[in-house]
Amino acid sequence: MGSMDRPETIVALVEQMKLVASNLDLPIAAWFEGDAEQQKFFECLRWCTILASTTRTHFAESHVKRIVGKNLRSLLRHCRSSDVFLADAARLLVLNHAAGGLPFVQRPIAKATLGILEELVESNMSANTSSTILCDYILGVVLRLLDKPQRQKWVSLLVKLLMDNDDFPKSTVVCRLRMLWLADDDPIRTYAAALHQLQLFAESNLEWGYDGYDVKLLTQCSCS
Repeated sequence: MGSMDRPETIVALVEQMKLVASNLDLPIAAWFEGDAEQQKFFECLRWCTILASTTRTHFAESHVKRIVGKNLRSLLRHCRSSDVFLADAARLLVLNHAAGGLPFVQRPIAKATLGILEELVESNMSANTSSTILCDYILGVVLRLLDKPQRQKWVSLLVKLLMDNDDFPKSTVVCRLRMLWLADDDPIRTYAAALHQLQLFAESNLEWGYDGYDVKLLTQCSCS
């Protein structure tokens, strides 16, 4: 009942979550119009998600790893689906797992999401903007779990978005870069490979507003 193996399960759960979110004042039974089976289905899957939380889990870690790990592997597999609707639905559920998630939950999410983001950025970026934004948001949630090479990879992808994708919001990229700079003890050295392109962006965008100015500040300070 609580498995996320099947694509239809993923899509149904996301639709139910949207329904619940838009009717928070209603009692649980009313959300499902008396359909006890659908209510049980939703509550089982929601319970599995709660198990991944650092503050809400209530089982021994070994049990949590077994239950959550199986569902998480299924979700991460669906995140790579060629069906964009299914993939984004799975990513929304991954985001739910990532937010406040246990370290053993966040680490595979970070690794998989970074790989997916790289594929999206390297492919048709304009067509993938909404999916790219979602992956970028997930990485922001698990930032503390990213190691140095992962943060460097993320910066390189953000720089590519900044330089090559007019559809991706520049302010979002700059905000993420600022987060990554603040999370590092020596960002100028850590992200040295990206500095030249960031300097080029700053020089060519200073007259257009704050984004160019903010990027210029990043290239000149250590934020330590």
